[in-house]
Amino acid sequence: IDVGANEGQSIKRFKKINSQSNIHSFEPTPELYKKLVQNFSDDKSIKINNLGVADTKGKLNFYTYKSNKINSIVSVDKNSKFSKSRILASKSNEKEFENIVKIDVTDIDSYCEENNISEIDLIKIDTQGSESKILLGMEKILSQEKVSIIELELILGFGYEKSFSFYDYEKILSNKNYKLIAISDAGNVISFSNYQTNLLYVKKEIFKNIRDLHESNIDIPGVTNKTDKSNP
Repeated sequence: IDVGANEGQSIKRFKKINSQSNIHSFEPTPELYKKLVQNFSDDKSIKINNLGVADTKGKLNFYTYKSNKINSIVSVDKNSKFSKSRILASKSNEKEFENIVKIDVTDIDSYCEENNISEIDLIKIDTQGSESKILLGMEKILSQEKVSIIELELILGFGYEKSFSFYDYEKILSNKNYKLIAISDAGNVISFSNYQTNLLYVKKEIFKNIRDLHESNIDIPGVTNKTDKSNP
């Protein structure tokens, strides 16, 4: 599941990892959706949905910008350095920079029921601030531990009108037996005003397998090394 497809960067990444994968992609921005259809509609293993994703089905305001990678259900803080830098980069004025459109949204539990999806190998959620809402709309499938890997973006800096923290995810996922196993990018909000990173969560069974892997003390080239007298 690819939530926040943008121009298809994650679709290409998923197909590179596993060319046989079936991908369900969500992109509510009309212009980006059209590009995705043009680029990927010939591949029947990829389903492109012109939908947003939230905690329930319905309609929501969606903030679109000249810099389309920052489109979100959460509006940008117009006083932030992040907003001002994007306005300058897009060579537009403040009035032209933001456009509000009404979009259709679904939730993952409903979508899975409607499309006979009983299990998700990996879900990527990159929606510039609505990630926790999307997790709330996965209550059923998360409770059943039918999602193996969850890749989430987390914005820790100043850019949107809402602030975010690890707690937003932990209060949902830790109660469902999901464990944080990776954080990408080192940085801080002093150097980068809109500092953001990506997180990987896995279900309990995979976390146990990782523990067993380390206890087996084996070599995986490029990943982990066996511990012995020559490599303490």
